[in-house]
Amino acid sequence: MISFNTIPIDLRSSGQYVEYNNSRAGQKLVGMPVKILLIGQKLSNGSVAMLQPTRVANPTEAAGLVGKGSQLYAMVAALKAANTSIDTWMIALPDDAAALAASGGITFNAAAPVSGTFTLRLDGIRIRIAIAAGQAVASMATALAASINADPALPVTATSAAGVVTWTCRWKGATGNAIDARVGHYEEEAPPAGLDYTFTAMAGGTADPDVGDALAVVAGDWYTDIVCPYADADNITQLEADGERRWGGTVMTDAHYYVGKHGTYGALATFGNTRNSPNLTYIGGYEQPVVAVEMGGGPGRHLRL
Repeated sequence: MISFNTIPIDLRSSGQYVEYNNSRAGQKLVGMPVKILLIGQKLSNGSVAMLQPTRVANPTEAAGLVGKGSQLYAMVAALKAANTSIDTWMIALPDDAAALAASGGITFNAAAPVSGTFTLRLDGIRIRIAIAAGQAVASMATALAASINADPALPVTATSAAGVVTWTCRWKGATGNAIDARVGHYEEEAPPAGLDYTFTAMAGGTADPDVGDALAVVAGDWYTDIVCPYADADNITQLEADGERRWGGTVMTDAHYYVGKHGTYGALATFGNTRNSPNLTYIGGYEQPVVAVEMGGGPGRHLRL
């Protein structure tokens, strides 16, 4: 049966009537499929080999391949939260031999004056412990460290001693310095009244891996988007050069690169003025416990770039 939009189906007047419907005129050819490559670090318990491009379907699979709580695991989890069906690949890099891991922590300075719930957020993930009035600093620190270590998805592990909780990034390098850690993010998460503690932000991570090793492995492979967490000058220069090569007339395996950069608004603006590559986009972030992921869809969990 043919249906019309402007010619009534019950028209009784004889004659020939012509209707034009342009609703399908705006349709175009099927777009180019998207194929994303994530470059990052894995944990030692991940089964995938270093520098081996591997397709990954979901965070559960990523946990087995690169280790739950790894940099690559967080990247896969964020991407799949935004788009579950996008074709996703990853390639794992080892920690640099000269690298150091970032660390931060909390020091409880005095026994708890009142009972309540202490809420900490690490990389946007909530950790809570119950605190009793008069509870000793060592007891609070032990409980908080145990709660952190109970969640394998966290990008850090924790230790405690004499009221001091220290958490350390699971991988080595400068990217660990950007892991967000905070107390009382939401109003209802305020710590118990009068609780005396000192907060130490993440710092001390140095020497990210050399992205050139991964780029060499995938030099002949096609991807539409390549995501890299390393924003140091050496790695960025290599990414820019690889982008120029991929867009070359004799290569034509064109791709666009995305790099995460942590800093204040002023620092990000200053940094942006030093780079000018048409093939590389920087995603800036500063003190954000949860970041919206726009690649392929709506909001997702923190993308650890």
